[in-house]
Amino acid sequence: MALFGMLLALLTHVVTVQGWLWIYVLQQVLV
Repeated sequence: MALFGMLLALLTHVVTVQGWLWIYVLQQVLV
């Protein structure tokens, strides 16, 4: 279960980072 928790945390981190990158890219395109 510890390994699953680590994978879940890593997946959440990656999704969050990609979300911020998308927001940054959209701001650069729209502005």
